[in-house]
Amino acid sequence: MRDGGRIAAAIDVLSDVLGRHQPVKVAARDWGKRARYAGSKDRAWVSGLVLDALRKRNSIAHAMGDDTPRGLVLGALSFAWGWDIRRIDDAMDEQHERSRSARPEEHNPVGRRRSGAGRVGGDGRHKGDD
Repeated sequence: MRDGGRIAAAIDVLSDVLGRHQPVKVAARDWGKRARYAGSKDRAWVSGLVLDALRKRNSIAHAMGDDTPRGLVLGALSFAWGWDIRRIDDAMDEQHERSRSARPEEHNPVGRRRSGAGRVGGDGRHKGDD
């Protein structure tokens, strides 16, 4: 996983912890089951970030002026982990660009075809050609 995906996962886990009042261990385990692609280092990274955000919750919320899971995670990256704003911004942009490029046909309406258009039948002719 890239840093943007890890950050998004930490926000998701922290949302479960704060919103559903789940213990961090349970919320992280549930996220790990949903995200089978995440390796052990990814799970440790996400859990560590969530725990640091919770440990410094009050000071981060005060400094950020925001006590939402997103604000706490981004604040923990800055205040607890020492990331500068450019690194956080690059990680978030990376995640946004990856999700945008995951299905380029949604963002390129010119490249879309009507259903059935351009399909070739078994005889080598385009379907619909008579």
